[in-house]
Formats: sequence, structure tokens, C-alpha cells
Amino acid sequence: MGAKTEISWCDSTWSAVRGCSRVSSGCAHCYAERMAARFATGPMERPGPYSRVIGLNGRWNGHVELIEAQLEIPLHWRKPRRIFVNSMADTFHEKLADESIERIFAVMALCPQHTFLCLSKRAGRMRDWVSGQNYRSLSRFFTFPKSGYCPDTTWPLPNVWLGVSVEDQATADERIPLLLQTPAARRWVSAEPLLGPLDFDGFLGRCWCSQPQCHDGSTAHEPGCPPTEKLDLIVAGGESGPGARPCRVEWIRS
Repeated sequence: MGAKTEISWCDSTWSAVRGCSRVSSGCAHCYAERMAARFATGPMERPGPYSRVIGLNGRWNGHVELIEAQLEIPLHWRKPRRIFVNSMADTFHEKLADESIERIFAVMALCPQHTFLCLSKRAGRMRDWVSGQNYRSLSRFFTFPKSGYCPDTTWPLPNVWLGVSVEDQATADERIPLLLQTPAARRWVSAEPLLGPLDFDGFLGRCWCSQPQCHDGSTAHEPGCPPTEKLDLIVAGGESGPGARPCRVEWIRS
């Protein structure tokens, strides 16, 4: 959690979820896991705030939980900010309940002054969850005190950018098509840690509906399928921390 952050593409971070688990090679040196392990033990060897989500081996144990005390924080930030959502977790982790995700989105709906950037490695669940939700399902949570704002009534929420994290061509080929099928105001990709060259040409200027012929324009799109779904932002960077794997400058320049 940080009202200020050194991450160059956002102003603040907001972590209302704790816990995660590894899913691909990009997770091998997870900075969030390393930081969580530091806070798993508090003063006098007492359990720290991350003790429930970190195992004895210092790695995520698969437990994921919503942190009530952190949930309402963006409601108290009055000045508009660009906020990285759950920088220490995955909003669409399979162990996080649908209701918990709804409550996170309800807070974002109540804060139209902010721009929220959500990042996930679970692109399939993100697509299915966002495609199945609407404003009404969030409305039961519009009871947060002192927000001072009327919730946005459009879906997908116009102040929420949805993205996927990829580290190589294989994860890009798996996750980006699912992202392009996901309703979102803006779509973005975090190529960090970048572990190999990436070719984005196949993801630009085409649709990703289930009709194969739709991709070459020889047949009509499915109902509601825009002719071109696009990426709005790509963030790239190398790995950090102990044992960081190399990232070549030419991979980023390309």
C-alpha cells in the first residue's frame, strides 16, 4: 500500500488483497512474494500481516484474502490519481471469492476521479468475470461511508484499465488474446519481468471473437464484437532483486 510509489506509470498503489501463488516462470523471483516474506513475522517473532499467506519456506502458500481495513482507502484520496490495484496480489486469483472482487470494483465505481490499473496473470478468469458482471451486481456494495461521490453507472467501468502480465512469447500468446476478449475501457500489458523477445504484431488491429473467418474480414463479426480490439499501453522492464535473470536492451527496444 502506498499513497506514493516509485513505479513510474502510476501515482499510488492500493493492495486490498493479500496472498497469491506461482503460475509461470515470471513468478520465480516475485518481488511481492519476497516483500511479503519480510512482513510475515513481526516484532518479537510474532505473526506479521502476511503470516497467513506465506509458508515456512518463504513462498506463497496459496491462501488469498481480502483485507477489510484496506478496502476503503481510495475513497479518502480526493485528488485524482492513477492507482495500481493489488500490486501485492492478483485481483483475479482463483482463490479470491467473486464477492470480494465485486467489492473491489464497487470501490472503483465510487471513485470516478481516479484511474485504476488492474493487472493479472489469470486472464481467463478476468475475461469471464468482467464479461459476466454489470452495474447492478455492484450496487449492493454502494454503502461505503464518506465517499462523497456518486458511483459510475456504466459497464465496463470507464476509469478501470485491465491488463495482463507476460514474460515471454508463450505467455503473451496465451494471455493477450484473452485480454482482447475482455470488456475494458483500456487494455494494457506489463512485459515485466521481460525474459525474452516479444512480437506484438499478431495482437494489433484484429478482433478475437470465436469466428475464425472474422479475423481476416471474410465474414461478419459476432454480435457485440468490435472489428478491432487493441492494446492501449505496454510497460516493459527487467527483473529485479537477488538472482535477477538478464533482460536484453534489444528486447525492450523492439
